[in-house]
This record gives sequence, C-alpha cells and structure tokens, in this order.
Amino acid sequence: MFSRHAAGEGRAAPVGPPRLDIGHLFSAHRKELLRFLQRCLGERPEFRETAADLVQDSFLRLSAARGDTSDLIENPRAMLFRIARNLATDTLRHERVTANLFDPGGMDDTLVAADPSPERQVLDRDLLSRLHLAMGELSPLQRQVLTLKRLHGLSHAEIAAQTGLSPAAIEKTLTRALQRLRRVLGDSFP
Repeated sequence: MFSRHAAGEGRAAPVGPPRLDIGHLFSAHRKELLRFLQRCLGERPEFRETAADLVQDSFLRLSAARGDTSDLIENPRAMLFRIARNLATDTLRHERVTANLFDPGGMDDTLVAADPSPERQVLDRDLLSRLHLAMGELSPLQRQVLTLKRLHGLSHAEIAAQTGLSPAAIEKTLTRALQRLRRVLGDSFP
C-alpha cells in the first residue's frame, strides 16, 4: 500500500511498520530484558552472567530475524521478549539435562572404579550393535537432528540455525526418530 505526500507531490511512500533500530531498542529495553531474564532463570548466582549473555543473544537473534523479514516487525519489543523467554527455557532445559547426566555431589571418591562384568560387556556390545542398526534405519535428517540434540545437547534454536528447519519441524523429526528407535530397540532404549 502506498500513500501520497501531503504536499501533493506525485511520489508515493510505503505504508507499514517503521524500520527496526536495534541500537534504540537496546538502549530502551536492555535493563528491562535483563531483569526479565533473571526472573526467568531464577536467583542462582551462576545464572547472573548467563542472563546478561542471553540479553545479547536476544538482540542478535532479533537482528537476524529483522533481516529475514525485510525490517518489518510489527512489535519488536514483544518479539524481543519472546526470543529471550525461549532462550531462557532452552538454558533451563539444558541445565536440567546436564544435571541429570552428572551429579558431582553423588560421587564417592573412596570407591575404586571396577571394570564391567563380562555379562555387562556382552549386553552393552549387543545394545550398541542394535543401536547402530536402528540408527541406520533413520533418515539422514532424523539422524542429524537426533545427534545434534542428544549427543551434542543443542537447543532447538541451535539445531534450527544449523539445519534451516523450523522448531516445529525439528520437534516432529525428533519425535519420529525416537519412536522408530523405541520400536526397534524396545525396552533397551534409554
């Protein structure tokens, strides 16, 4: 849509949202966004620096999104806070996963590491062989997304950046890959 200048000149100007000024948004919303992220992440001291990093990441992603939409974002503040909330959710999810994988408080330094029993070694080799076959039955995209998520611990946003898939497509691909692995591996699937 175009509108005519009030002076009556014959030139037309585009009508729509104003162009996005990241510098102005940064100075206007940085502190508010930092407080928001601190509330999202909780009061743990290790998350103070993380919240500041996520502020930067939020503006970088908004800037990248701006390029994808030709600078026409209806409500940049709302989009900025949505991006920040998604990043905080990914951070907390990643923290939960890593906390479940490694709990340093539960380790006893006095225990001597023992080699697995011969039975355990045979069972583990069998599971590894079946897992290798099951992974071979996945599509290349399913293997890639599953590996990025489970092995490398990437967030959906990070996987999207590497693969070009939407978050919904990533979720669907992961779900189908996991369903196929569960069908092939049965109860041995972790």
